[in-house]
Amino acid sequence: MQAREHGHIDPGLYTPVDVFGLDCDKFVEEQERVPWMRAFKAFQQDEALALDSQLKAVC
Repeated sequence: MQAREHGHIDPGLYTPVDVFGLDCDKFVEEQERVPWMRAFKAFQQDEALALDSQLKAVC
C-alpha cells in the first residue's frame, strides 16, 4: 500500500484493465483499425516497411 502511495505499482499485481481501463482484446481490435498502427506492428514483428506514402512521417 505504501509503495502505491508513492507512485510505484508492482506490474504483477495489476492488469492493463485495472491501471488504464483497457480491455486487451478491444485494444488489439482498435489497433487493427488504425493504418499507421498496423504498419508499426508489422515493422515491430517482421521488420517490414510500409509503402503507403501517408506513413512516411511515422517512419
